[in-house]
Amino acid sequence: MKNLFILIAMINVCLVGHARGAQDEINPTVFSQLKAEYHLTDAQTYELLGKAYLRQNKDAEAEVYFKKAVNLDHTLYLSWYDLGLLHMGSPEYYFKEAIKANPKFPAVHYWLGSFYCKVKRTKESIECFGKFLQVVDTNDPQEKDRIKTAKCFIRELEAGNDDYISIIGKALSKE
Repeated sequence: MKNLFILIAMINVCLVGHARGAQDEINPTVFSQLKAEYHLTDAQTYELLGKAYLRQNKDAEAEVYFKKAVNLDHTLYLSWYDLGLLHMGSPEYYFKEAIKANPKFPAVHYWLGSFYCKVKRTKESIECFGKFLQVVDTNDPQEKDRIKTAKCFIRELEAGNDDYISIIGKALSKE
């Protein structure tokens, strides 16, 4: 598959209509060409449209397309994950759907653990951070900080500290 950034840029061309928010129409010819060229389903194309809108900081529009994507294909874990990130005030449903779709996707366990810590659900938080540590690629340099932070969360939560801000402060100070 060609570079994702090129694909997202091409998807941006699909978007017509100006300042109409989530009511933007998609050019059906370009939409069909993208699907054919990249061998995408409608659901995958909607997922990429959601990503394109996220890159433009248009969260409401991104949400529309992520929801269209998962309505067509419940296994699109990245759409579920992005919906959870868009709803960090109450992401549990979306993150759990992402986990059902791909239990080995580490980031979703990390962020669900963070959410559980914020709402004082210590046991679930420890479980999520533990699962994150089980599935994350420990050789991935991009995950180094999250691994260290997850370990700090587990250590602090097990010691009885359930103050999210305090734990983050400790994790950051140990860098």
